[in-house]
Amino acid sequence: FLLMELQSPGLAQLQEYLRDAAHQVQRRLSQNDSPTPLQVQAFLKCLVKGLSKLVEGAPQQILAGVRSAFRGFWDFDCNSVTSGATLAVIGVQHVVYILQKLENTFLRGQQVMQTIQAELIHQAIRKKIAEVPFHDHKRVLQLGKKGGLELSGVEARISRRLAADRSHHVFHWRMVLERSEKNASERYM
Repeated sequence: FLLMELQSPGLAQLQEYLRDAAHQVQRRLSQNDSPTPLQVQAFLKCLVKGLSKLVEGAPQQILAGVRSAFRGFWDFDCNSVTSGATLAVIGVQHVVYILQKLENTFLRGQQVMQTIQAELIHQAIRKKIAEVPFHDHKRVLQLGKKGGLELSGVEARISRRLAADRSHHVFHWRMVLERSEKNASERYM
């Protein structure tokens, strides 16, 4: 088993570092604070710098596990965008993907990233509601339709109703995320 080769205090520090990184991303997304590509790059540079220190001298399998999470987007050893990717293309979804892979390797069963993934989808739904003109809501958002709207591979069933005081609309959505239902509600004036 991969984790047994890393000494216990080192593993605990690595896990704590990954939890902190995941919570930082979660906090920003819960505030609807989507980072720019430059902010994503700065975050990844800091993440790689911290991870490099934590796994310095670790067995090759540990290093390979960390490096593999970044493959295709970020060159872990050079701490920069891979030659095949461009900075403009790397976004928060890549950070979430990287953190999910690291979580699967080093934080089994703690599911921090599932919460972050749900928050990304909530953010996408909010953005979609705000972008679509009111008269197109029923058609574009598929209000009340059985199949719902698909966003990021997740089915979201969105409904809209007028608030009791008739001053604004309330949106409610239900989505299925990895076999568990998540519900949310938002008010829009």
